[in-house]
Amino acid sequence: MIVERGFTVIELVIVCAVAAILWSLALPALSSFVQRHEASLAINRVIGAIHYGRTEAITHGRTVTLCPIGTFTNCGDNWRTGIMIFIDFNSNGEMDPEDELQRITPAFREGSSLSLEAFGSDRYLRFSPLGLTYSQNGTFKYCPPTKDIRFAELAVLNKAGRVYRPADTDGDGVVNVRNGGNVSCL
Repeated sequence: MIVERGFTVIELVIVCAVAAILWSLALPALSSFVQRHEASLAINRVIGAIHYGRTEAITHGRTVTLCPIGTFTNCGDNWRTGIMIFIDFNSNGEMDPEDELQRITPAFREGSSLSLEAFGSDRYLRFSPLGLTYSQNGTFKYCPPTKDIRFAELAVLNKAGRVYRPADTDGDGVVNVRNGGNVSCL
């Protein structure tokens, strides 16, 4: 007697239905994970650019400037377009012909926002040959395209050139700013 092996149509439909139910339960968590990971990558790119700029200032014994990419090799006013890092021989915060371009980071995701709120200037960040900022302590803020504050990230820079990422201190799932309130993506 020959025994046929396989699945019946009913069994296949049941398996597909169970798989669809499990997928629909996992999808929101996966979406949240992807958004959180994307925001973390973005702010880590900013922190990496800051570390690189500070290291270059110390290594070359020169002022190094970080600024948003503008047209050609000029500094712009939108940090989301990417970050330009250069040795700023005349320490004016602008890319001049005699300055040496060190690195350019690519633009951040379309629709997202990246801003710097700092003492001194929000248009650029400068490191002295000692690795200190020129009194420019401040905060970089990344907001995702959805403007959902649960996925916003901060990088706080002190005058000594050190960076840290603030945490969610009140347990509501949103990063807290210095005064204890939630970050805003308006």
